[in-house]
Amino acid sequence: MKSVKDLLKDNEFSSRIPRNKEKKSADIFDFLELINNWDQVVGPKLVEHTIPLKLKNKNLTVLTSHPVFAQQLSFMEKAIIEKIYASFPAIQGQVRKIFFQADNRHFQQKKQQSNIKKEKVETFERKWHKQSPQYKKLMAKAETLLSDVQDDEIRESLKSIYIQMSDPEE
Repeated sequence: MKSVKDLLKDNEFSSRIPRNKEKKSADIFDFLELINNWDQVVGPKLVEHTIPLKLKNKNLTVLTSHPVFAQQLSFMEKAIIEKIYASFPAIQGQVRKIFFQADNRHFQQKKQQSNIKKEKVETFERKWHKQSPQYKKLMAKAETLLSDVQDDEIRESLKSIYIQMSDPEE
């Protein structure tokens, strides 16, 4: 019994199917690499307001936080393409046009997430100041509870966890 692979080899149409395996492996470009290193292309200030969205049919779509950024960057399209080619040689010839799309939702979500992280850090810092009486009381309680732990590093880690898990209202 022949396998499907053998049947396709014997088929007269198989010779008409182009086989560009070598070319495909050379043209592979990691789009995530472009996203992660986008600051090399547009700089640290514009990276806060732009992000590559997709690369399809040699057209790169870039998401911007405001229509003004989209318009101004469209004037710099050629320079951006040249910077992309300089930073990412694997994408050479893969970007012919850049479309800029304005949508602030992505950037608002990103800002909200960073604000939430900041609030968590600030809450923790407000929760336990090392000179506060509550912190000192918890530290003394943790030291008595964990006095039988021999390893200093483990004891300090456990004390830290104990304090972080404690409620400030206690």
